[in-house]
Amino acid sequence: MTFDGGMSERRQRLLATYKAQRPRMPDALREQFPTVQEYLDLEGIAWIRQEGEEADDVMATLAANASREGADVRLVTSDKDLCQLVDERVRVVPPGELDREMDADGVLEKMGVSPARVVERLALTGDTVDNIEGVPGVGPKTATRLLDQYDGIANLLARLDEVEPERIREAIRTHRDRVRLNLELVVLKRDLELPVTWTSMTARAENPDRVLPFLRRMEFGSLVREFEKEVAKSPLLGIDTGIRPV
Repeated sequence: MTFDGGMSERRQRLLATYKAQRPRMPDALREQFPTVQEYLDLEGIAWIRQEGEEADDVMATLAANASREGADVRLVTSDKDLCQLVDERVRVVPPGELDREMDADGVLEKMGVSPARVVERLALTGDTVDNIEGVPGVGPKTATRLLDQYDGIANLLARLDEVEPERIREAIRTHRDRVRLNLELVVLKRDLELPVTWTSMTARAENPDRVLPFLRRMEFGSLVREFEKEVAKSPLLGIDTGIRPV
């Protein structure tokens, strides 16, 4: 599991208003992070928060490292930016649809472009979530058509005089520097220096003896009962809770 470590200084240098529209995280939410991380540790779920780096870039780096060493990677996320990482080894799994894995065809269906074109599409349309402005009047359908027609942004900008209609041509001409900037903003870093390796992020065996006291302390009654039932069914988990199968 990855947590944001703050805003990317690199992206803020490129665009001072990057994510500037986002409200400050509520204190009540911020205060819960240590508890969430305590739970992850107890469950044996590896997590990382890299100071000054966004979670997307950390995920991209771990995925690239794992893929390069022959691992199959599944990224559970709803963030469309990570669709740029999809290839023969990397898949995106939407939260809540854990039986669905988005491959290149899935990205094409969702975004209208292949994974290799995701960055270029976002450079044209912008990304309101990150406060990145696109070319006025260029939405997803127009961006997809242009990228298909000209086989990428480089050819599109080189052959602007051919673009129709005129309204779109002049909009891109006026904002082409913005498009080039967006290409740098949207692309994810895959070469961060991280204090962990992808192999060290492997999930460990669940230990009910550690988790149950935490669930009781948090007063998660239904989870406690569910957990106790699982323990009762599996006496070989290595603890004695006093619970016996009926």
